[in-house]
Amino acid sequence: MRARDPKDVEARIEQAYLDALADRPFYAIKVSALTAKAHISRSTFYVHYDSALDVLQSLEDALLEGIPAQSVSVQLLAEPARFKSALLVKLAYFETHLEVLQKLIGAHGDPYFQARMDRFFDPAFDAFSTTSGVRQQLLRQALDGARWRLLQWWTAHADAVTISELADFLTAYMAQQLQLARVSED
Repeated sequence: MRARDPKDVEARIEQAYLDALADRPFYAIKVSALTAKAHISRSTFYVHYDSALDVLQSLEDALLEGIPAQSVSVQLLAEPARFKSALLVKLAYFETHLEVLQKLIGAHGDPYFQARMDRFFDPAFDAFSTTSGVRQQLLRQALDGARWRLLQWWTAHADAVTISELADFLTAYMAQQLQLARVSED
Protein backbone atom coordinates (compact mmCIF):
# COMPACT_ATOMS: atom_id res chain seq x y z
CA MET A 1 0.00 0.00 0.00
CA ARG A 2 1.46 3.36 -0.99
CA ALA A 3 1.56 6.26 1.43
CA ARG A 4 -0.76 9.18 0.77
CA ASP A 5 0.76 12.49 -0.21
CA PRO A 6 0.15 14.82 2.79
CA LYS A 7 -0.59 17.79 0.51
CA ASP A 8 -3.19 15.72 -1.38
CA VAL A 9 -4.86 14.68 1.88
CA GLU A 10 -4.93 18.29 3.13
CA ALA A 11 -6.31 19.50 -0.20
CA ARG A 12 -9.11 16.92 -0.02
CA ILE A 13 -9.94 17.86 3.56
CA GLU A 14 -9.97 21.56 2.72
CA GLN A 15 -12.17 20.97 -0.33
CA ALA A 16 -14.52 18.91 1.83
CA TYR A 17 -14.68 21.85 4.25
CA LEU A 18 -15.44 24.33 1.45
CA ASP A 19 -18.12 22.01 0.09
CA ALA A 20 -19.67 21.77 3.56
CA LEU A 21 -19.78 25.58 3.84
CA ALA A 22 -22.21 25.58 0.92
CA ASP A 23 -25.02 24.27 3.09
CA ARG A 24 -24.08 24.65 6.75
CA PRO A 25 -22.49 27.27 9.01
CA PHE A 26 -18.78 26.98 9.76
CA TYR A 27 -19.43 26.11 13.42
CA ALA A 28 -21.68 23.15 12.47
CA ILE A 29 -19.09 21.37 10.32
CA LYS A 30 -17.95 18.18 11.99
CA VAL A 31 -14.79 16.12 11.53
CA SER A 32 -16.93 13.09 10.70
CA ALA A 33 -18.47 14.90 7.72
CA LEU A 34 -15.03 15.98 6.49
CA THR A 35 -13.52 12.51 6.79
CA ALA A 36 -16.45 10.94 4.95
CA LYS A 37 -16.29 13.49 2.12
CA ALA A 38 -12.46 13.30 1.87
CA HIS A 39 -12.52 9.46 2.08
CA ILE A 40 -10.05 9.31 4.95
CA SER A 41 -10.08 7.97 8.48
CA ARG A 42 -10.40 10.13 11.59
CA SER A 43 -6.84 9.24 12.55
CA THR A 44 -5.60 10.47 9.15
CA PHE A 45 -7.55 13.70 9.66
CA TYR A 46 -5.92 14.26 13.06
CA VAL A 47 -2.45 13.80 11.58
CA HIS A 48 -3.09 16.99 9.58
CA TYR A 49 -5.53 19.06 11.66
CA ASP A 50 -6.57 19.39 15.29
CA SER A 51 -10.24 20.14 14.59
CA ALA A 52 -12.70 21.19 11.92
CA LEU A 53 -12.12 24.81 12.93
CA ASP A 54 -8.40 24.24 12.37
CA VAL A 55 -9.24 23.51 8.72
CA LEU A 56 -11.13 26.81 8.50
CA GLN A 57 -8.16 28.62 10.04
CA SER A 58 -5.84 27.01 7.50
CA LEU A 59 -8.06 28.05 4.58
CA GLU A 60 -8.30 31.62 5.87
CA ASP A 61 -4.56 31.81 6.55
CA ALA A 62 -3.69 30.56 3.07
CA LEU A 63 -5.96 33.12 1.42
CA LEU A 64 -4.66 35.98 3.56
CA GLU A 65 -1.00 35.03 3.16
CA GLY A 66 -1.39 35.04 -0.62
CA ILE A 67 -2.76 38.58 -0.83
CA PRO A 68 -0.21 40.66 -2.73
CA ALA A 69 1.70 42.95 -0.39
CA GLN A 70 1.29 46.00 -2.61
CA SER A 71 -0.32 48.72 -0.48
CA VAL A 72 -3.73 50.10 -1.41
CA SER A 73 -3.44 53.10 0.82
CA VAL A 74 -5.89 55.97 0.89
CA GLN A 75 -2.88 58.22 0.39
CA LEU A 76 -2.78 56.87 -3.17
CA LEU A 77 -6.17 58.48 -3.84
CA ALA A 78 -4.24 61.65 -4.63
CA GLU A 79 -3.15 59.63 -7.70
CA PRO A 80 -6.29 57.71 -8.76
CA ALA A 81 -4.52 55.73 -11.49
CA ARG A 82 -1.98 54.37 -8.96
CA PHE A 83 -4.73 53.62 -6.44
CA LYS A 84 -6.72 51.71 -9.06
CA SER A 85 -3.62 49.85 -10.23
CA ALA A 86 -2.77 48.73 -6.69
CA LEU A 87 -6.39 47.77 -6.10
CA LEU A 88 -6.51 45.74 -9.33
CA VAL A 89 -3.55 43.64 -8.18
CA LYS A 90 -5.46 42.59 -5.07
CA LEU A 91 -8.77 42.11 -6.87
CA ALA A 92 -7.06 39.94 -9.50
CA TYR A 93 -5.74 37.74 -6.69
CA PHE A 94 -9.24 37.45 -5.23
CA GLU A 95 -10.64 36.69 -8.67
CA THR A 96 -8.24 33.74 -9.06
CA HIS A 97 -9.33 32.48 -5.62
CA LEU A 98 -12.99 33.38 -6.04
CA GLU A 99 -14.47 30.00 -5.06
CA VAL A 100 -12.59 29.96 -1.76
CA LEU A 101 -13.35 33.63 -1.05
CA GLN A 102 -17.05 33.12 -1.83
CA LYS A 103 -17.31 30.36 0.73
CA LEU A 104 -15.22 32.07 3.40
CA ILE A 105 -17.16 35.35 3.31
CA GLY A 106 -20.51 33.85 2.35
CA ALA A 107 -23.54 33.33 4.56
CA HIS A 108 -22.03 30.27 6.28
CA GLY A 109 -18.49 31.62 6.62
CA ASP A 110 -16.72 32.86 9.71
CA PRO A 111 -17.98 36.38 10.55
CA TYR A 112 -14.66 37.14 12.26
CA PHE A 113 -12.83 36.65 8.98
CA GLN A 114 -13.71 40.26 8.11
CA ALA A 115 -11.46 41.46 10.91
CA ARG A 116 -8.66 39.29 9.53
CA MET A 117 -9.12 40.83 6.08
CA ASP A 118 -7.81 44.17 7.34
CA ARG A 119 -4.68 43.65 5.24
CA PHE A 120 -6.79 44.06 2.09
CA PHE A 121 -6.65 47.83 2.47
CA ASP A 122 -4.01 49.84 4.23
CA PRO A 123 -5.73 51.31 7.30
CA ALA A 124 -3.33 54.27 7.50
CA PHE A 125 -5.80 57.16 7.25
CA ASP A 126 -3.88 59.36 9.66
CA ALA A 127 -1.57 60.95 7.10
CA PHE A 128 -4.44 61.56 4.67
CA SER A 129 -7.09 63.11 6.85
CA THR A 130 -6.89 66.02 9.23
CA THR A 131 -9.70 64.43 11.23
CA SER A 132 -8.67 62.82 14.48
CA GLY A 133 -10.15 60.99 17.41
CA VAL A 134 -13.65 59.58 17.26
CA ARG A 135 -14.46 61.30 13.95
CA GLN A 136 -11.48 59.64 12.27
CA GLN A 137 -12.49 56.26 13.71
CA LEU A 138 -16.04 56.73 12.40
CA LEU A 139 -14.74 57.57 8.93
CA ARG A 140 -12.43 54.56 8.94
CA GLN A 141 -15.25 52.23 10.03
CA ALA A 142 -17.66 53.63 7.44
CA LEU A 143 -15.17 53.19 4.60
CA ASP A 144 -14.04 49.74 5.76
CA GLY A 145 -17.65 48.60 6.11
CA ALA A 146 -18.58 49.84 2.65
CA ARG A 147 -15.54 48.18 1.06
CA TRP A 148 -16.28 44.91 2.86
CA ARG A 149 -19.92 44.87 1.73
CA LEU A 150 -18.85 45.65 -1.85
CA LEU A 151 -16.38 42.76 -1.74
CA GLN A 152 -19.11 40.46 -0.42
CA TRP A 153 -21.51 41.63 -3.13
CA TRP A 154 -18.89 41.15 -5.83
CA THR A 155 -18.12 37.58 -4.75
CA ALA A 156 -21.82 36.77 -5.11
CA HIS A 157 -22.15 38.63 -8.45
CA ALA A 158 -18.69 38.29 -10.00
CA ASP A 159 -20.19 37.83 -13.45
CA ALA A 160 -22.05 41.17 -13.21
CA VAL A 161 -18.99 43.41 -13.00
CA THR A 162 -15.34 43.07 -13.99
CA ILE A 163 -12.59 43.68 -11.47
CA SER A 164 -11.64 46.77 -13.49
CA GLU A 165 -15.17 48.15 -13.14
CA LEU A 166 -15.16 47.32 -9.43
CA ALA A 167 -11.78 49.04 -9.03
CA ASP A 168 -13.11 52.11 -10.87
CA PHE A 169 -16.13 52.24 -8.58
CA LEU A 170 -14.10 51.76 -5.40
CA THR A 171 -11.56 54.38 -6.44
CA ALA A 172 -14.28 56.95 -7.15
CA TYR A 173 -16.24 56.02 -4.04
CA MET A 174 -13.24 56.28 -1.74
CA ALA A 175 -12.19 59.63 -3.20
CA GLN A 176 -15.73 60.97 -2.90
CA GLN A 177 -16.18 59.85 0.70
CA LEU A 178 -12.84 61.23 1.80
CA GLN A 179 -13.60 64.52 0.03
CA LEU A 180 -16.95 64.72 1.86
CA ALA A 181 -15.15 64.06 5.14
CA ARG A 182 -12.72 66.91 4.43
CA VAL A 183 -15.56 69.29 3.58
CA SER A 184 -17.39 68.44 6.81
CA GLU A 185 -14.17 69.07 8.76
CA ASP A 186 -14.10 72.68 7.63
